[in-house]
Amino acid sequence: MGTFQTFLRIQYSVIGSQARIAELFDQIAAQQISITAYVIERKQECTHLHFVVGLPDSTNPIWDREVIELLNTNCYRYGVKNIVQVSGIPPGTVGVIRTIYGGLFCQVKIYRIYLGEATHRFIDSDEPYKVMEILSQVPIKQCPRCN
Repeated sequence: MGTFQTFLRIQYSVIGSQARIAELFDQIAAQQISITAYVIERKQECTHLHFVVGLPDSTNPIWDREVIELLNTNCYRYGVKNIVQVSGIPPGTVGVIRTIYGGLFCQVKIYRIYLGEATHRFIDSDEPYKVMEILSQVPIKQCPRCN
């Protein structure tokens, strides 16, 4: 498997009820802002939404400012952090997640890996630069497995 292309992207994380998350999607769509990746998790009575705005291969600083303004104006509980987008993965490639996760799990804390548009993967970790460094290796050194 060849070298992956990695980029920093901004992930927005929002906590709210399911209705509040649906309302946020309505507001984002009304602003003509594209979401290129998202994951929704239900924890107890709260819904956790993590998402990235922009097109699959580019960020849009105007959209990022508009999302922050929308979140602040409408009193959403949210966080913002840099995450890693992994690109250059041909559709149907077997073993991609094994290679990515297998090279990372013993070196960085991974909170989530999720799929975005155009076969891009998004990796949420506290050490995005280290993730990018690890994924730039050819081949990616794999973490030891338990027997």
